[in-house]
Amino acid sequence: MASEARASTAILGSLPILVTAILMFTSPTYIMPLFQDVRGLMLVGVAVGMLLSGIGIMVKMARFEISVHGYKTLRSKTGCRSGSARMT
Repeated sequence: MASEARASTAILGSLPILVTAILMFTSPTYIMPLFQDVRGLMLVGVAVGMLLSGIGIMVKMARFEISVHGYKTLRSKTGCRSGSARMT
């Protein structure tokens, strides 16, 4: 995965957790109904599911192969091109 995509995934994935922690510290009476009420817990579950699916989509989008005229560029673990191979 490209370093920009990894950074974007990490930043966007950590924002909801960070904002929740800040809200719990600064105004706990505002955020506590999410964790004390059944409806709040359902919303938290939906939010976590959407967050995980968004992270999964971002990771999948960042993993792409460059293909030129039927040849796929091979990349090593460091991201450097090591040659090309015919796609089958």
